[in-house]
Amino acid sequence: MVFTEPDRVLATARIPDHCGNGQEVYILSKNPGELFWQVEKIYAFNQPEIGSISVNESGLGFVFVEDGRIEKTDDFGQNWSAADFEISVLINDAAWLDNETLFAVGDDGQILIYDNGEFTAVDVGAEHDLFGVVKLDASTALAVGASGSALQIDRNGFVEAVDTGVNDDLYSIANTGDALVAVGGNGHILRSTDAGNSWDVVSWGSDADFLSVAFSGPQSGFLTGTGGSVFKTEDGGQTWGEQFVPTSEDLNSVIVLDDQAAYIAGANGTVLYTNTSGQYTNINEPVVSDHPSEINLLQNYPNPFNPSTTIQFDLPSAGDIRLEVFDLLGRRTALLYNGYKPAGNHSMVFNAGNLSSGVYIVRLQSGNHVATRSMMFLK
Repeated sequence: MVFTEPDRVLATARIPDHCGNGQEVYILSKNPGELFWQVEKIYAFNQPEIGSISVNESGLGFVFVEDGRIEKTDDFGQNWSAADFEISVLINDAAWLDNETLFAVGDDGQILIYDNGEFTAVDVGAEHDLFGVVKLDASTALAVGASGSALQIDRNGFVEAVDTGVNDDLYSIANTGDALVAVGGNGHILRSTDAGNSWDVVSWGSDADFLSVAFSGPQSGFLTGTGGSVFKTEDGGQTWGEQFVPTSEDLNSVIVLDDQAAYIAGANGTVLYTNTSGQYTNINEPVVSDHPSEINLLQNYPNPFNPSTTIQFDLPSAGDIRLEVFDLLGRRTALLYNGYKPAGNHSMVFNAGNLSSGVYIVRLQSGNHVATRSMMFLK
């Protein structure tokens, strides 16, 4: 999961395809003011996996796919095309040094450097998978991986091994500005104040594996892990307090907006949001008001769906409404409701079992007001 521009987020998700012999990979986006996710792009491969998605401040970004493909965007993820470079292993993480240079790391110690519009593979003969990478300064990055491995990498491809002092896998690393914080298996949290040359063990021995860590500044940060684990620090990663969240799913990725707000993504489409540094909303669930102030058509959930999904809408006053579903050619495929509804929150179930897989448009009309949403049906 990655930010592309203010209030807009890209994420990836994997579900079994409708034939049962592969997976379909989604790039999802969320627009300003919306809680729910939209399907941005679909990839269908034989047993694919997306290891990393990374977009810089100018809108240039890449998605790294298990089968060796690299997909490229120049417009913050709105459009994607195949990059002119392929690899043989999965890339697990990537970090921009600036708007021109990207470091990417992956399985079997693979390191890629994107610079001046081209990718270069760095062969360091590493034995361990690399899972996380972070910018150190304008010319170097630090990667962490299996069995406590860590590597410093510069723009010229020079790589130097770093001793972290631990043997558990390290899955993620963040730069607070004052320190580096790495997290990994068996509840390990490591901290370095000298650019990764030496490390202190902050925590270990947890029942959870810690999978992702991110900071909004030198002091405030979040980490996530297996079994719904979420922890928060207010002192630069020296101490951590557990957060209680409405899920027990593995939480694979966290991004922070500020000291209080964060998005967390995990297994089975779980997406959590907090803006209070402690009270979490599962934004795959609807959030509604008993007294809506305006007509609002919410995103259907689940989305994508098979074969049924729930459509919710809010009415500030009673009146006649019309709720319909259309295909992308503008043909009506279902009339869900046509008649009077009282003010308040309403929901209706749409069953697409007799339709073909694809994108459909739900349309709500109330008086002169019309609202639409796109939905993804996958058999």
